[in-house]
Amino acid sequence: DGFAIAEEDLALRGAGELLGTRQSGLPELRHADLARDQALVAEARRAAEALLEADPDLADPAHRLLREEVHRGYGEKLELGTVG
Repeated sequence: DGFAIAEEDLALRGAGELLGTRQSGLPELRHADLARDQALVAEARRAAEALLEADPDLADPAHRLLREEVHRGYGEKLELGTVG
């Protein structure tokens, strides 16, 4: 079963980078384990998608700290999306 193999690989090698090219190693997530916390990760994804649907540029003043954190942590990688 390919899904079982992929889950075991994730557990053994780690998640690598969410945005980037590193395929294994210590995960960037500090508060969740992608293999163990799938329900939590799915809930966080739904919340993030809803927030970005309502405010795609994070322009709302209430989202200022989030916007700054995203740019601090992923700014250069996010710019790669505009290259093509």
